[in-house]
Amino acid sequence: MKIFLKITITAFLYIFSFIGLYSFDFTEPDDLYMQGKYEEGLKILLEKYSPDKPDPALIWRKSRMIYEIADAMPEKHKKEKIGKNSQKE
Repeated sequence: MKIFLKITITAFLYIFSFIGLYSFDFTEPDDLYMQGKYEEGLKILLEKYSPDKPDPALIWRKSRMIYEIADAMPEKHKKEKIGKNSQKE
């Protein structure tokens, strides 16, 4: 049982260290988000995004930036965009 536990712990340590080596550092986009600079943060995230290797953390942050940009949009523009996107052909 002790050997199994040691192997399991070692495997998890290798996995987490491997993930840490190849993950994107979200410090800059997160700082921009906190400063309300959503378009700048979105630009960085879009540069790092790859549809071949989707990163859930990156997708979530990208969605959060897009939501904040849309939420800050004047009500008139929101209605225009919604109208254009909901027209039936």
